[in-house]
Amino acid sequence: MAKVSGPLLSLDARGKVGGAIVFSGWKGLQTVRQLVTPANPRSASQLTTRTKLAVAGKATKVTEYNSSFADFMRTVAPNGQSWASYLQKDLLGAGFTNIDASITAYNLAGNTDEKGFADVTALAIGVQAVDLTSIGGSTYSAGQVFTAIYMAAQRLGAPEATVLFSALTQTIATDFGATLVDGV
Repeated sequence: MAKVSGPLLSLDARGKVGGAIVFSGWKGLQTVRQLVTPANPRSASQLTTRTKLAVAGKATKVTEYNSSFADFMRTVAPNGQSWASYLQKDLLGAGFTNIDASITAYNLAGNTDEKGFADVTALAIGVQAVDLTSIGGSTYSAGQVFTAIYMAAQRLGAPEATVLFSALTQTIATDFGATLVDGV
C-alpha cells in the first residue's frame, strides 16, 4: 500500500478511480492501492476452513472478557498476542489437527454421558452452534464447540480443565463453563 500526500491534488480522496485503484485512509494516513476483487469459489476445502474458523470465533465470543478463563488466557498468551487469538490458534491447531481431534472426541462419545455434559453446559452458558449449510458448509453443534474450547483449555493448562474429555463429569463441565462466563 502506497502512502500518498495530497492525493489527486486534494486533501482527501476515498473510493475507486477508473476501476483500477482505490483511495482510502488507514490509521490516519491517506493510502492508495490496486483494486482487487476477491474470488469466492466456495470450494469444499474453503467451506471446511470457514466452518472451523467459525467454531474458533464462537469459542471466543462465549468467553467473557472479565472471566477467570480470560484472565488465565492472558497469563499464558505470548507477549504481543491477544488471549483470544492465542486461544483460537490452539483450538484450531496446525492444519486444523486440534479442532479435528476435539470434534472426533465428541463424535466418538456417541450417546455417552460426556457428550451430554458438553451439550447441557453449552446450552447453559449460551454457546452458539455453527451452521454454514446455507452456503454449502457444515454444522457444528454447541456441544461440539464447547468440547473444542474445553480441549484447548486442557492443552493450555487451565486449572478447571484437568481431566480428559473422555472422563468429563457434569460437575467438571459446569465448573469449566462457569469460568467462561463469570465476568463482572
